Amino acid sequence: MGMIDIQPAAMKEEFQKAGLIADIQKSDQGEEKLVLPLTYDAKGRARALLLSVYRPPFSKEQKETKDEQYNLQFLQFFIPIPIPIIDNQMDEMMRLLNMLNTVSELPGFFILENDRVPFFRYNMTCTGNKVDSNLLVMTVGLLLYILEKYSDIIDKIASGSKRLSELES
Repeated sequence: MGMIDIQPAAMKEEFQKAGLIADIQKSDQGEEKLVLPLTYDAKGRARALLLSVYRPPFSKEQKETKDEQYNLQFLQFFIPIPIPIIDNQMDEMMRLLNMLNTVSELPGFFILENDRVPFFRYNMTCTGNKVDSNLLVMTVGLLLYILEKYSDIIDKIASGSKRLSELES
């Protein structure tokens, strides 16, 4: 292990060495992202992590300066949480996710409001085209831990079987 390229093929190989399954998918725009199936949640719902590389749109002049600040890239870890939110629980869910972001090891809980889907997103900053392979694999483990730790309460609030006020007391 050591530093690896942040290209999907290199990261896929590293995940496979760590015993994780990873597939490369191409978007309609031709951009590649990794898809890592995760464990099922307590209710048997499949989960997956989507990993993509984001390069800020620096100008041509900025990129040509060879200045390290313009060689900034992000690894975006995106995990939809397959828990439906019932109509009258949206406000409660937003409050819960805000609370979780203050106590979680990594903040990153959000909601796609139009789709009513909670998700977790984390951006790892990279300079250059390399990432530490241990850090990459350990980050996936940490994200899975965070999902496991909070998915039960997210499910209870989303379904309306618990109110946030019941948790705060």
